[in-house]
Amino acid sequence: MKMSTWLVCLTSALCLTVGTPRALPPECNIDNDGDGYEREIGCGDCNDNDASIYTGATELCDGKDNDCDGPWDETCAAECSGTASSSCSFVSSLLAERVGFGASTTGGLNGSIVYVTSLANSGTGTLRDAVSSGSRWIRFRINGDIVLTSDIDLLSNQTIDARGASIRIMRYGLNINDKHNVIVENLKFHDAVENTNDIQAIEVRTNSYDIWVDHCEFSDYTDGLLDIGRGSHNATVSWSEFSDHDKVMLLGWSNDASTNDQNLTVTVHHNYFHNLDYRLPWVKFGKAHVFNNVYENWSSAEHDAVRSTQGAQVYVEKNSFNGNEDEEATDCTAGGEANGYLKTVSNELLNGAWSLECNPGSVFTPSTYYTYTADTANSTMVTNVKANSGRR
Repeated sequence: MKMSTWLVCLTSALCLTVGTPRALPPECNIDNDGDGYEREIGCGDCNDNDASIYTGATELCDGKDNDCDGPWDETCAAECSGTASSSCSFVSSLLAERVGFGASTTGGLNGSIVYVTSLANSGTGTLRDAVSSGSRWIRFRINGDIVLTSDIDLLSNQTIDARGASIRIMRYGLNINDKHNVIVENLKFHDAVENTNDIQAIEVRTNSYDIWVDHCEFSDYTDGLLDIGRGSHNATVSWSEFSDHDKVMLLGWSNDASTNDQNLTVTVHHNYFHNLDYRLPWVKFGKAHVFNNVYENWSSAEHDAVRSTQGAQVYVEKNSFNGNEDEEATDCTAGGEANGYLKTVSNELLNGAWSLECNPGSVFTPSTYYTYTADTANSTMVTNVKANSGRR
């Protein structure tokens, strides 16, 4: 840490030299500008901790006041002219990361750029207000907890992009019902209303399609954390962290084929599942590709991590299953339900974890549907997923 000179930029942009460092807020504990020291960019207090960054600094289009002049993202606003076009750096950088069945999702591309400025449940500047109309790319100029009094219903052609901010959704969650082309990025979901059934962090249903949930964190809701079903399809769940819960992810709504879940297509990749019970995921009907996920400390021999029933086709590829004595990684049966089809490919099974296959020759091949790269399931992959899943 450089100690010789410290500059503090005040809101007037006047800088004073002081002899000792100011305490940094928690979000400033990483090197964001690549100079080897604590994060100077976007900490919200305009500290110039290495006495260099704010000299000629420019905005990074990350929802923060990087050049310490008061306004937020003014360079970004000029670059994009208020529209989330592919020429906007924050739009193109995110869309470049799409993989899997949800790779066609564009969210609020070419829609209006809207900023959330209030943590209230409703009203002007809130997340609920931001998603209430039109094709939009929604960003945040505030950090903190959004404590909901009811679920928020998303519309088609929207992106909720919380990169550059620290946002936690609490008490209720997000509904995507008969909608298409939706991206949910970089949110934390935690702590649903107690003693209330059927509250999920994110619920995707009724023929929704082109859905991408990425770099989110999920824990402690009263029902599932993330469920996709009732004919929904073309979805990807990626680089997210799931922890401290029982029923995690149900793909396919029920045992009733009339829900159109035969059309289900979901990719689940590079997620970190730990301290959970089951449904990691449980797939009913349809197709699911589960690859490069890390599993640690799920239930017991009573519950498996990945399950396929009701004729679902599940391709389980290059995941790491770190069991606790006798823990079942994969299965294809459940009481009272028809078996599913499941194929395992080059997974890592550790500490007593074991797996089953069921009619692997009847399972689809993901590479016939989209292009992707699956990393070898080993300690390097595990370290990468654990370090980079969840909020950025």
